[in-house]
Parts: sequence; C-alpha cells; structure tokens
Amino acid sequence: QIIKPPLYNNISHDDILCTLRIDDNRPPSELVSPSYFLSIFERHNYRNIYFMIYAPHNNDYIETYLSHFHKYKDNIKLIHNNNSVVDFYCVNYFKHIAITTSTFNWWSIFFCNNIQDKTIYTPRFFGSFSKNGSKGPIYHRGHCKDLFNIRNFTIPIQHTFFQL
Repeated sequence: QIIKPPLYNNISHDDILCTLRIDDNRPPSELVSPSYFLSIFERHNYRNIYFMIYAPHNNDYIETYLSHFHKYKDNIKLIHNNNSVVDFYCVNYFKHIAITTSTFNWWSIFFCNNIQDKTIYTPRFFGSFSKNGSKGPIYHRGHCKDLFNIRNFTIPIQHTFFQL
C-alpha cells in the first residue's frame, strides 16, 4: 500500500522537489555545491521548493547548507521523513525534480512513473570533491561514474562539490 501523506495534496506543477543527503557521522564530502540548486532555481520561477533531506533532524550541517538559499527562504519547505517507501515514491507527485549524488535517489528516478513528462535535473558528477590538488571528482565506487543520464530523460547540470 502506498502512503500518501497530506503534503502531496498541495503539490503544483510550479513546485520542485530537491533531494539532499547529509551524513551524520562525518563531515559531508559528497554534497553538490549550493550553486547546483541555485542554477536550477534560476531556470524557472518555482512556487515552492521542497527539500527532502536525508539526515538526522538534529544535524548541524542542514542549516549551514540551506543558509545559501536565503533568496528563496520564503519558498523553501523541508520534508523530513524516515520512511524509505514514501521517500522513494514521492518523486511521482512532482513535475520538477533535482536530485543530488545519492544512488538511492537515482533509483527512485529510474523507476519513476511518467518520467518522460517530468523535468529532472541530475548532477553531472557522482563522487566526491577533489583532494590533494587533483582536479575533478573522485570516483570512490565504480557504480558512481556517469550516472547523470537516467533513461535518457534527465538534464545533467555541471557542478562542483561542497564541503561543510
């Protein structure tokens, strides 16, 4: 049975869902830069910007990361959910979606209903920020390379990585 939280009753075609995964055990090293989302927000005048955040509620990094979106603070709504089924299925309720470098989010888009009718942004690089002067992303797992194209329906966005 699919759970339909009350939140989904108010979604419009002018809203966007943004996914963000922030680890709680160490400083995040795989976050896309806030400029990734800002470049997407500039493409369309979204009524509401929903951030589905995968992190403990008391995670100090959330506020720090979201502080980069002060221009949109009145439009941002946070979704904290500990139900993976709901998290996986909610992409079906949004016309506009921007995922980050989470393979969990990647799969939710891959199995998304009516993917051809959606505008889905993906980061161009999955991996982590450069270390020791190297250029470009570091692919620490083989499955993280070239994940920007999901079923030939996604729009890859150039980005950098961000460390809190």
